[in-house]
Amino acid sequence: MQVSIAQNAILAIVGGGGGGEKVTLDVGKSIGAVIGKGGSTIKSIQAESGARLDIEKDSTECTISGTPEQIATAKVLIKEAIDGPKPEAVVNIDVGNKGGAVIGAGGQNIRKLQQESGARVEVESGTGNVTISGTKAAVAKCQELLADILDPKYDAKDFLDVGVSGVPVVVGKGGATIKRLQSESGAKIDIGRGTSVCEIYGTEAAVAKAKKAVEALLADSNYKETVECSIGAIGAVIGKGGETIRSIQESSGARLKVERSPPCVELVGSKETVAKARKLVEEILAKESSGPALEKGHIQQSVPLPKFAIGSIIGKGGSAIQRLQDDSGARVDIQRDSDSARVSGPKEAVAKAVESIEKVVEEQTKLQEKKEAAAKAAGAAEPAAEAEGGDGWGENGAQGDW
Repeated sequence: MQVSIAQNAILAIVGGGGGGEKVTLDVGKSIGAVIGKGGSTIKSIQAESGARLDIEKDSTECTISGTPEQIATAKVLIKEAIDGPKPEAVVNIDVGNKGGAVIGAGGQNIRKLQQESGARVEVESGTGNVTISGTKAAVAKCQELLADILDPKYDAKDFLDVGVSGVPVVVGKGGATIKRLQSESGAKIDIGRGTSVCEIYGTEAAVAKAKKAVEALLADSNYKETVECSIGAIGAVIGKGGETIRSIQESSGARLKVERSPPCVELVGSKETVAKARKLVEEILAKESSGPALEKGHIQQSVPLPKFAIGSIIGKGGSAIQRLQDDSGARVDIQRDSDSARVSGPKEAVAKAVESIEKVVEEQTKLQEKKEAAAKAAGAAEPAAEAEGGDGWGENGAQGDW
């Protein structure tokens, strides 16, 4: 930080500290800028001015001690630290009654001017005065962009409705895709906030090239694949509060839609993004089908279940399966639409639970055979094998899948 202002000029601008040897400044929320990272700025100010700066913890006041000249120099350096480096160039432009056009709907134009040029743009409220500041190159670039907003000159224009789902595809993360499309085509591409219409401006050749590129991008992004799954596994794909499905979409770039009838996960995007999403979904489904990780010394066993026996094993409100788990010490999971029970825990506990389940299945099988025999004797059609009243239970049933 170099001070090039003559001593008299410094005194004229900020005063000489009132002739005393100590001055206190309240810099408010800018105290962090005065201190700097690791105290680097305050050390630099002290070294360059010769004054001593003291800032108490959690205070917004800076006390400067030294000669009047040292205090004055320190005050200038503090002001520079707060205001930041002076821009290389500053340009003022009177745009008349087009101040609103410079700002744009929701501030979209002024944001674009600053993002694409790197310059700072300020529009004075109630006037047509626009101030552009920054490096010389940034200011020059911003002036070109501003002139284009105020008086656009294009050989051709075209419009393409990309649909609500197509907007993020064309824009891309952080605007990366739309910037690439503009760079490759030479056309200006814009999608206004709250709309799905893509506006394309430029030479006829550039507009045609950009439109073709957008259409190809949309076509590629609508590639679809479906991953079938059980109804009980849908909860795992969605995750708590939708966190898992959001993570898959962010990681892959594909869009996911969960269907419950028939149960499946629809993947939409480019072939590349869909392939990434499919891999992530299949990993979750594989983990879900294998059940929770077993503790050391535990085993897992699958027990086949006829549909007509499931209700008796679960019981009303899950009472029977809860009792089974309490009595055996094993964990019993029965997923919706499943034809088996997954039993896990210590070997002895699993054996006890399996024995109890098989006993219930045997009893229910005998009852089912009696029903079928009675129906046959009465000349009626054999009753369909259905589960008796009961609720879902286990890892997925506890989440309300049953």
